[in-house]
Order: sequence, then C-alpha cells, then structure tokens
Amino acid sequence: MLFKAVVKDKRSKQTMIIEINQDTKKRAVTDIRANGYTVDRDKVKPAEVFDYIMMNTNAEPWDWKK
Repeated sequence: MLFKAVVKDKRSKQTMIIEINQDTKKRAVTDIRANGYTVDRDKVKPAEVFDYIMMNTNAEPWDWKK
C-alpha cells in the first residue's frame, strides 16, 4: 500500500512530503524514522486520503486526525 507523509529531515530541518510503499502504517512510520526523518503519525496516510486532505482542506491539525 502506498503511503504519503509530511516529514522533517533531522539534519537540514527541511519539511517535505515523501511516498513510501509498506504493508501497514506502523511499518511505514518505522521505516521513515529509520531513514533519518521525524514524522507525526497523524500525518502519515494512505496516498488517496493524503491527497484529499492536501487538496480539499486547509491541512489543519484536526484534518489529520482519524
């Protein structure tokens, strides 16, 4: 399953959106963190849901909650 996430690079402090292909959200979060990024679990979503939030909302904190 393809997930998208808003992450922050630990070294450069740059915020970016990445895509990751994993079986579950938990594995995606673990993999993202293992690659040197910080990530809020709420901002890791299946690609379709992530795209909907980014295109149709203001991406407020409550938009990212379940």
